[in-house]
Amino acid sequence: MWLPDPVLDQSGEHYKPFETVNGTETSEDDCPSLLEEAAKAQQKKHVLTAQNAQAVFECVECKKPKVVYSKSKLTERQQAQPITTMTEYEYSCGAPVIPPNNPLYSKVFMRLGITCESLVETPYYSSDIGQKDLCCFCGTDKGTVNTELKKQ
Repeated sequence: MWLPDPVLDQSGEHYKPFETVNGTETSEDDCPSLLEEAAKAQQKKHVLTAQNAQAVFECVECKKPKVVYSKSKLTERQQAQPITTMTEYEYSCGAPVIPPNNPLYSKVFMRLGITCESLVETPYYSSDIGQKDLCCFCGTDKGTVNTELKKQ
């Protein structure tokens, strides 16, 4: 028998004693490392909104725009760093925009779950950082436009 997973008590602030959970069915739901990861993911989720959109990069494979987010306003110098990085390296969907050794690594985010098959992100259209008349499926401006829908 392996050690049981940690289980939070009723208060949610402490873990139950080993003697209480030993021999019972447990799950990884209360593992400290997983809770920390979930909290970080939730925090990043609030960053990935139109109001936090800072820049746009284009995937070299699908040519769709990808939004770069930051919770705090970036200085002009900080705004130039991702652009400099992107001119040195080619960006493709799902790759991090900033290398881990860069000072902006913990301040600038992109949706990493995006693939070339994904639609263009909604914050791209609702922020003021990019061209608005792009097809959300293919990312080009050569699609048919329904003028009635556009008026709405």
